[in-house]
Amino acid sequence: MSGSGAAAGGGAGAGDYSFDLGNSLQAAVARGNPVTFFDVAIGGTPAGRIKMELFKDVVPRTAENFRQLCTGEYRPTGLPVGYKDCKFHRVIKEFMLQGGDFVKGDGTGKMCIYGTQFADENFTLKHTGPGLLSMANSGP
Repeated sequence: MSGSGAAAGGGAGAGDYSFDLGNSLQAAVARGNPVTFFDVAIGGTPAGRIKMELFKDVVPRTAENFRQLCTGEYRPTGLPVGYKDCKFHRVIKEFMLQGGDFVKGDGTGKMCIYGTQFADENFTLKHTGPGLLSMANSGP
C-alpha cells in the first residue's frame, strides 16, 4: 500500500470491496478532518484506492500520527518512515484488513511519531458499519 496526503471526494477501491464514501469524505473535509489514502496493489497489480477520514476532531494525536505515517512527513533519520509499500499482514474476507507494520511486517512492530507508543486518547467512536478505520495498540 502507498499512502499520501489529503484527498477529497470520489468513491474508494475497486471490485467487491468498494464503498461509495464520497459524501462522507466531503463532510470530513468540511469538518476539518484530514482524508488520507492508500493505493493498493495485489500481486503488483493495482487494485484501487482506499480513502480514509482521520477523526482529528475526536482523536487528534492518533489522527496526526496516522497522517504523518501516510504522507512520509515523519523522518526521524532524515528519510521518510511510514506506510508506503507496506503490506496487509492479516486479511479476513468480508471482515477486515490489518496492515501498517512497517517495522516487522507481522503486526508486532511498534513505531509512532511520538516515540515507540502513546496513550489511548478515548474510545468514543464505535464501528457502526463498513469502511471505518481503527488503530490497534499493544495494550496499556
